[in-house]
Amino acid sequence: MKTVQVGILAGILVALLVCAGLLFKIYRGQQAPPPPPVAAAPAPPVLAPTAVAQPAPEPEKPAAPRRKPSPTRAPEELAPEPVAENQPPAEPALAPPAPTPLPPPPPPAEQATQSEPPPPPVLNPPSGTETAPPAPRTPHTLTIPANTVLAVRLGERLSSDKNHPGDTFAATLDQPLIVDGFVIGERGARVRGKVLESQPAGHGQGGASLSVHLIGLHTSDGQDVAIETERYHKEGPSAASDNLKKVGAGALIGAAIGAIAGGGKGAAIGAGAGTAAGGGAAAATRGKPAELPVETRLTFHLAQPVTLTERLE
Repeated sequence: MKTVQVGILAGILVALLVCAGLLFKIYRGQQAPPPPPVAAAPAPPVLAPTAVAQPAPEPEKPAAPRRKPSPTRAPEELAPEPVAENQPPAEPALAPPAPTPLPPPPPPAEQATQSEPPPPPVLNPPSGTETAPPAPRTPHTLTIPANTVLAVRLGERLSSDKNHPGDTFAATLDQPLIVDGFVIGERGARVRGKVLESQPAGHGQGGASLSVHLIGLHTSDGQDVAIETERYHKEGPSAASDNLKKVGAGALIGAAIGAIAGGGKGAAIGAGAGTAAGGGAAAATRGKPAELPVETRLTFHLAQPVTLTERLE
């Protein structure tokens, strides 16, 4: 009987020791610090990070309480210590945010617009395309200075016997007229002239003369411009030399006749008669006219400056 009681007491003591050990382990588990959180992997750099919705973590279910071991099991065969119910659940590791995709590249037309310069304007646009009218061109204005040389060629014959003061005549430019790089008149441009003075040859000592000048120019742009040049003067052949020749010839002829008739005194009388006859013939003869044949080249100088304004078509 005592042996049975001692065995029961020994079993109770062993059970108490086991319970005390379990309680001590549970107490140590509650005092242990929580495990450190798992470090999240660094997120890759993105151009424009946006918030990514993360699924809410599911709460961990509390661990079921373990049953107390049988008093007869040894402490070494017990299951691992349970997780304390009051210990906060470990935070799940957050997944790194997904990188934001880059914007798609611009279309080829937009890239060409940004990189290439605009095309040049079309010089000859197709029919039906409206284009702005060109700006009106301003006509040039220039002045032909005085004393400018005009070389012309006569288009008709001029004579002091035929022409009178006030008569006009035609001519053409023999050389182009160029001023400040502009061709005022090409070679062959029409020119108008006027007779200023016409003196026909007279009897005896009177000589012929003719004076002309230019009064108009037809320009390369189709304008008839009034001009005024200095006069060109032409003298006819001198009648004095012809008269002297005629008088001398008459004297020689008279002397020869007197010598044949009586010699000596007759020769002197014949010479005087011949001289008188030659002088009379010279007095009765007219001089030659002043003439300018056709195609004659003349040079005139502009007397007054002339201002021209270009005529636009």
